[in-house]
Amino acid sequence: MTPKTLFAASAVFTLSLAGCSQSSAPSETTAELPVMIEAVENANLAAVLVYADWCGSCKTLDPKLTTVKAANTFDTTNFVTLDYTAKDKAVFFSAADAAGVGDAVRAHLESGVKTGQLLLVDLDDQAVIGVVKKDMDNAAIADAIKAAQTAA
Repeated sequence: MTPKTLFAASAVFTLSLAGCSQSSAPSETTAELPVMIEAVENANLAAVLVYADWCGSCKTLDPKLTTVKAANTFDTTNFVTLDYTAKDKAVFFSAADAAGVGDAVRAHLESGVKTGQLLLVDLDDQAVIGVVKKDMDNAAIADAIKAAQTAA
């Protein structure tokens, strides 16, 4: 299944992996990683938000993205949120794989997962072709996404 087929097949899904405990007591531990995907037919770009609840940059960038998405039409862009709140790299990268952007996300974050950024991923080439950060204003964010759509 290609990333484009995956995105078209599912608008929003959640990937959950149950945690294990070595103690004999019942465990409430669950490594849960939501992967939110907005499906778009014929997508050639994924805008992947690397997010965590504890991330200050995420708290600045997320509302900007919401405003930009509401004010613009990005016909060929899937918006994906990968949650790194639990700081579990294996679960994080499994979710990236499930979202169809694992190769690009792994290559870009090979030195470590950095939250608070929107990776613009060419779905055909599986390459990050742009990065949006919290210090950009709404117009610059929209321009970056539109430029990446054209390049992808």
